[in-house]
Amino acid sequence: MTQEELAGELNVTRQALSNWERDVNEPDLNMLKKICFLFGVNMDDFAKEVITKMETYE
Repeated sequence: MTQEELAGELNVTRQALSNWERDVNEPDLNMLKKICFLFGVNMDDFAKEVITKMETYE
């Protein structure tokens, strides 16, 4: 899936996706839910993975 296709699915701009990828800004919680749903990822599992990675970098 391209950035443009994903942006269309999420009703955001391709630039918004690019900004998320480059850590310029972050999607809000509702957008994260949509992204998880789109890719078939459990939101709880996603959150645990993010927390684990954050702890690794501290």
